[in-house]
Amino acid sequence: MSASTSSLQKWFLLLSVSQRMLKLATENRWDELVEGEIEYVQLVETLSQEPIATDDSCAPQIRELIKLIIDNENEVKRLLDIRMAELRTLIKNGVQQNSLSSAYGNLSGMVLVPDAPSATQ
Repeated sequence: MSASTSSLQKWFLLLSVSQRMLKLATENRWDELVEGEIEYVQLVETLSQEPIATDDSCAPQIRELIKLIIDNENEVKRLLDIRMAELRTLIKNGVQQNSLSSAYGNLSGMVLVPDAPSATQ
């Protein structure tokens, strides 16, 4: 097996991993996506060490694979941005709910009547 064929197989594997990550993001399976990211990063690191010869017969295929991988990555990032916005909203609502609970919790058992003397007087 030639070095270019081996490299091409690694690019196909990276495409496969990126497609799996996109599927997980589309299905809102965020924990599994994070777990799969390790494999993706390792493959990217491995491939970054291998030069791509532009005169290589596999170069056009590799360029197309890279384009598909980048498209998948951009879509995963877009879906992650949406998820992050959802989480920010949930956190903001949770903080507001805790603030309200705390404020009204301190008033529990008290009768709030205008101009009434306070219980501590």
